[in-house]
Amino acid sequence: MSPELSLEIRDQLRQYLSGKIPLRAFQNWFVPATWDAAEDSEADRLAADVEHWLTEYTSETLTEEELRDRLRATLDAPLRPILNFNASPQRKGVRVDTDSPTVWGRTAPVAGS
Repeated sequence: MSPELSLEIRDQLRQYLSGKIPLRAFQNWFVPATWDAAEDSEADRLAADVEHWLTEYTSETLTEEELRDRLRATLDAPLRPILNFNASPQRKGVRVDTDSPTVWGRTAPVAGS
Protein backbone atom coordinates (compact mmCIF):
# COMPACT_ATOMS: atom_id res chain seq x y z
CA MET A 1 0.00 0.00 0.00
CA SER A 2 1.31 3.41 -0.85
CA PRO A 3 2.58 5.77 1.86
CA GLU A 4 0.04 8.28 0.57
CA LEU A 5 -2.78 6.27 2.18
CA SER A 6 -1.60 7.26 5.65
CA LEU A 7 -1.72 10.91 4.57
CA GLU A 8 -5.17 10.44 3.04
CA ILE A 9 -6.48 8.83 6.24
CA ARG A 10 -5.10 11.70 8.28
CA ASP A 11 -6.61 14.26 5.91
CA GLN A 12 -10.04 12.60 6.01
CA LEU A 13 -9.85 12.37 9.82
CA ARG A 14 -9.05 16.08 10.03
CA GLN A 15 -12.02 16.87 7.82
CA TYR A 16 -14.34 14.82 10.03
CA LEU A 17 -12.93 16.19 13.27
CA SER A 18 -13.21 19.78 12.02
CA GLY A 19 -16.84 19.24 11.03
CA LYS A 20 -16.22 19.61 7.29
CA ILE A 21 -17.65 16.15 6.62
CA PRO A 22 -20.09 14.05 8.67
CA LEU A 23 -19.12 10.75 10.25
CA ARG A 24 -21.10 8.79 7.63
CA ALA A 25 -19.10 10.42 4.81
CA PHE A 26 -15.84 9.56 6.60
CA GLN A 27 -16.94 5.95 7.07
CA ASN A 28 -18.07 5.69 3.43
CA TRP A 29 -14.60 6.81 2.34
CA PHE A 30 -12.61 4.93 5.00
CA VAL A 31 -13.92 1.38 4.60
CA PRO A 32 -13.13 0.84 0.89
CA ALA A 33 -9.96 2.96 1.03
CA THR A 34 -8.39 0.86 3.78
CA TRP A 35 -9.81 -2.56 2.94
CA ASP A 36 -6.46 -3.94 1.77
CA ALA A 37 -3.90 -1.80 3.58
CA ALA A 38 -0.57 -3.62 3.61
CA GLU A 39 0.24 -5.35 6.87
CA ASP A 40 2.93 -3.63 8.95
CA SER A 41 2.60 -0.35 7.09
CA GLU A 42 1.94 2.97 8.80
CA ALA A 43 -1.37 3.14 6.94
CA ASP A 44 -2.33 -0.31 8.22
CA ARG A 45 -1.59 0.61 11.83
CA LEU A 46 -3.47 3.89 11.53
CA ALA A 47 -6.40 2.18 9.79
CA ALA A 48 -6.52 -0.50 12.50
CA ASP A 49 -6.66 2.15 15.23
CA VAL A 50 -9.41 4.07 13.45
CA GLU A 51 -11.36 0.88 12.73
CA HIS A 52 -11.12 -0.08 16.41
CA TRP A 53 -12.62 3.24 17.56
CA LEU A 54 -15.33 3.12 14.89
CA THR A 55 -16.26 -0.37 16.06
CA GLU A 56 -16.45 0.83 19.65
CA TYR A 57 -18.72 3.66 18.52
CA THR A 58 -21.01 1.51 16.37
CA SER A 59 -21.39 -1.01 19.19
CA GLU A 60 -22.46 1.95 21.37
CA THR A 61 -19.51 1.58 23.71
CA LEU A 62 -18.46 5.16 22.90
CA THR A 63 -20.49 8.30 22.35
CA GLU A 64 -19.64 10.33 19.25
CA GLU A 65 -17.80 12.85 21.43
CA GLU A 66 -15.70 10.03 22.94
CA LEU A 67 -15.08 8.71 19.41
CA ARG A 68 -13.85 12.16 18.37
CA ASP A 69 -11.52 12.27 21.41
CA ARG A 70 -10.06 8.85 20.56
CA LEU A 71 -9.65 9.73 16.89
CA ARG A 72 -7.94 13.03 17.81
CA ALA A 73 -5.50 11.13 20.03
CA THR A 74 -4.86 8.64 17.23
CA LEU A 75 -4.33 11.44 14.73
CA ASP A 76 -2.03 13.34 17.10
CA ALA A 77 0.18 10.31 17.85
CA PRO A 78 3.44 11.36 16.17
CA LEU A 79 5.71 9.33 14.00
CA ARG A 80 8.97 8.91 15.80
CA PRO A 81 12.33 7.88 14.37
CA ILE A 82 13.79 4.61 15.58
CA LEU A 83 17.42 4.06 14.66
CA ASN A 84 18.00 0.89 12.73
CA PHE A 85 21.19 -0.12 11.08
CA ASN A 86 19.45 -2.97 9.27
CA ALA A 87 21.11 -5.44 11.67
CA SER A 88 17.96 -6.37 13.57
CA PRO A 89 14.99 -8.26 12.16
CA GLN A 90 11.78 -6.37 11.38
CA ARG A 91 9.25 -6.25 14.19
CA LYS A 92 5.51 -6.03 13.85
CA GLY A 93 4.41 -2.39 14.19
CA VAL A 94 7.57 -0.92 12.69
CA ARG A 95 7.90 0.26 9.07
CA VAL A 96 11.31 -0.05 7.47
CA ASP A 97 12.12 2.29 4.62
CA THR A 98 14.63 0.37 2.54
CA ASP A 99 16.06 3.61 1.14
CA SER A 100 16.96 4.89 4.59
CA PRO A 101 18.53 3.46 7.75
CA THR A 102 15.82 5.19 9.79
CA VAL A 103 12.71 3.31 10.84
CA TRP A 104 9.50 5.18 11.63
CA GLY A 105 6.97 3.90 14.13
CA ARG A 106 3.87 5.60 15.50
CA THR A 107 3.70 6.06 19.23
CA ALA A 108 0.46 4.91 20.79
CA PRO A 109 -1.51 7.25 23.04
CA VAL A 110 -1.05 6.40 26.70
CA ALA A 111 -4.25 5.66 28.61
CA GLY A 112 -5.14 8.41 31.04
CA SER A 113 -3.11 11.10 29.31
